[in-house]
Amino acid sequence: MNYRPLEDVLTSRPEYATALAEELKPGTPPCRINTDEVDEALRGLQSEHVLVRRHAVDVLGERQLGRAVGRRILPALSNAMVHDPDPTVRRLAVLSLRWWQRDAHPYVDVVRSVLDDTVGEVRAAAADWIRERDDLLETARDISR
Repeated sequence: MNYRPLEDVLTSRPEYATALAEELKPGTPPCRINTDEVDEALRGLQSEHVLVRRHAVDVLGERQLGRAVGRRILPALSNAMVHDPDPTVRRLAVLSLRWWQRDAHPYVDVVRSVLDDTVGEVRAAAADWIRERDDLLETARDISR
């Protein structure tokens, strides 16, 4: 994976942005990255182009990348969730963090911080993530009793 050609097109031919956004919208078709592509996806989170950031935040939700890689990904997703100017990137960061399941639990306070986001979809995604996490923890407590 290499975002540079896409970034070049978005810079030189901005009229293609709408068509490219439709082609690359999150989840269709699902794009999975491997550990060799994580650096480029993390770089994509810093792109000036929202389309690249949206794609990058989506593919970084791939839990199969493993816990070691997650130690690099989870802080980047948390940062995007709080600081990206695009609300779709922020919402997708919450969803991607959610896919990391238990590995993401230490970031619950960061997720709580976006319960005050200015955009309802971001707040709703955060509330759902927290509710799911709390339900899992309660189930685990019930099982251990």
